[in-house]
Amino acid sequence: FYGIHDMAGNVYELCSDWYDAAYYSSSPTNNPQGPSSGSSRVIRGGDLSCEAFDIRSSKRYLGEPSVIYINTGFRVCKDVSVEKSITVTEPTSSTVWAQGDSVDIDWTSTGAIGYMDIDLYKGGTFSQTIVSGTTNDGSYTWTEVDTSLADGSDYSIRVTDYSESSIYDESDQFTIEEEKSITVTSPTSGDIWSTSQAVNITWTSTGTISYVDLDIYKGTTLVAYAEHLENDGIYPWDVNSFLVEGTDYKIRISDETDASIYG
Repeated sequence: FYGIHDMAGNVYELCSDWYDAAYYSSSPTNNPQGPSSGSSRVIRGGDLSCEAFDIRSSKRYLGEPSVIYINTGFRVCKDVSVEKSITVTEPTSSTVWAQGDSVDIDWTSTGAIGYMDIDLYKGGTFSQTIVSGTTNDGSYTWTEVDTSLADGSDYSIRVTDYSESSIYDESDQFTIEEEKSITVTSPTSGDIWSTSQAVNITWTSTGTISYVDLDIYKGTTLVAYAEHLENDGIYPWDVNSFLVEGTDYKIRISDETDASIYG
């Protein structure tokens, strides 16, 4: 047997690659096209008109470009490069970001893309660049959503190939809103309420908070509460007659859907 064979079918195959000194040091898998110029081309044997000895992988013939081989075929090389693409996976249409939040932007990609630009759009119009030239590792953390952004449900994120701006993807439109907060404005530290007195508990809030819960504490003990109140900034209350005297009462008002937002 005459060694490893690399013929394909019943052909005497001409490899239409230019030959140079480095030809055999680079695998055709990594460099299927070979050098772009040279003084000769590489001809591989096949079993149409060659003896078995001449079709092994270690046997090669050289021919000048001007020489005609009427009994040779040709090789077709396929470009195996992967088409470049980007798909933004986060944020989605249901995403809500608050100003000042730390948020993650995620994407997937195909092809050789080393670095990304990430931009914010509002209503299809460029708003600001979040980062330029970040490594294409599929995720970027925006440590603080810009607090100057206007509320809106028409924001989108565009992730773009840093070296080829025509390769990009844009997320679905999502919401950015003002950071949520609650501030109790009444009672204050100087207020004195009597049992059965009609009083108004008041507060202000920022961000989207539809309903609030109201808790009344004496020290650290919960003594009264009201749930699912409209976030309209006021709650009329008749001070419960069963409450004992004390100077350690306090009111807590919290976002019904996120108890970590309270005042």
